[in-house]
Amino acid sequence: MAEAYPVLVTGGTGCLGQHLIKFLHTHALHVTEIRVLDMAPFSKKLEYEERVPVTSITADIGDLTDTSSFQGVKTVFHLASIISVNNFPDIEKMERVNVKGTKNILEACLQAGVERIVNCSTVDVVCGFNNIVDGEEDTTRTPGRLIYEGYGGTKLRAEEAVLNSSGQPLQSGLRFQTVSLRPTVFFGELDSHYIPSVLKMAHRNGGVLVQIGNGSSLYQHTYVGNVAWAFICAERTLRSAAGEESISGQAYFITDDCPPCSVSEQVLPFLRGRGFRLSTYRIPFSIVYSAVRFTECLLWLLSPITKIDLGFSAISLWYSINTTLTFKSKKARLELDYSPLFTPEESTVQANDYYSKLTLT
Repeated sequence: MAEAYPVLVTGGTGCLGQHLIKFLHTHALHVTEIRVLDMAPFSKKLEYEERVPVTSITADIGDLTDTSSFQGVKTVFHLASIISVNNFPDIEKMERVNVKGTKNILEACLQAGVERIVNCSTVDVVCGFNNIVDGEEDTTRTPGRLIYEGYGGTKLRAEEAVLNSSGQPLQSGLRFQTVSLRPTVFFGELDSHYIPSVLKMAHRNGGVLVQIGNGSSLYQHTYVGNVAWAFICAERTLRSAAGEESISGQAYFITDDCPPCSVSEQVLPFLRGRGFRLSTYRIPFSIVYSAVRFTECLLWLLSPITKIDLGFSAISLWYSINTTLTFKSKKARLELDYSPLFTPEESTVQANDYYSKLTLT
């Protein structure tokens, strides 16, 4: 019989964490307990049958003093991080949580004899100001300048810390196993950022989402359920005999079978689910970009007095409108035995059921 043990999930109260915890109940029969370490207490937000006990630990990984919750754990799924990509990004907080917090988690793992960690990174660790078409791990390198220097940079340093810890000796005589998964932007149930922000823009504009740019840039969007499933596959491979030799210390792009498309094409089903639509006209990207840059300059001048958050920046506008970013998950499919659980059609239907009922304020 395979070894059974508790696992620990950091950031388990978030969108991805909720989906991962669901799969730990339904698809990970070797798990005997799920410990959730997060800033907020865990509460179940998806429908599924709970198979094992869930223990909620409220803590700040940037200042992790009590590591008793790591005792007896064999696998840590590290999802906790701060995303701040607005016009006044909180660099200090991202550095404290994303980098220092990850190092705290690694130290706790090694002290407690945790055998493996599956880290959540992001494709933003390789995204600069040039197009990426069908990016793969061996050919897509970190550029000299990242689009999101704060977020992408702190996630890159966190990932490096995780991967460099691979092979560290444990008191058990085993060696610490690490992998880092780099999902693209994801959508689906409990998403509170990506698609909701677009729906709110359309809502404020009388149900019409204004199209910006020529729509030629393509993006890789991945359903959150498939991203969560990749974490299950990674842990399954790590704990196999072959895992220690083949994948520890590796990073993997995570996508599914949703075809690359423009932002407008991606959000269209969810707009229609709310009775919204796309505008029949397009505003040139250069005009909107210049307007945002001008506004940011004014806000920067006002920042010593008050900081006004636009909710986005000119850089993020560039990223989302003017750059093609597509990736392949061939390596994950080959080495992690990862295959998406949900088809693009199923993903859209399930996500639309959530977005169509979401309160827009």
